[in-house]
Amino acid sequence: MQDSIENCLYVTAQGELLQLFCQYQVICINDVHKLKKGDLLWVEAVLMSRDGQVVYQIEGEYYYHSHFAVYQLS
Repeated sequence: MQDSIENCLYVTAQGELLQLFCQYQVICINDVHKLKKGDLLWVEAVLMSRDGQVVYQIEGEYYYHSHFAVYQLS
């Protein structure tokens, strides 16, 4: 993994810009390794893989961000 990022910018479905600082909560949208769809998890760090993919560190393991959605209380 390359440089760790301490915060990220996200655009919500309503077009709002959010700046999130680690740790923030995500919901798993696909079963991936030991994680199950619907699990609420904490992102410990955000990294960039060597091939340019955004990767989340969750419970000490690394997962592509596409397996998760940012969890927001409405």
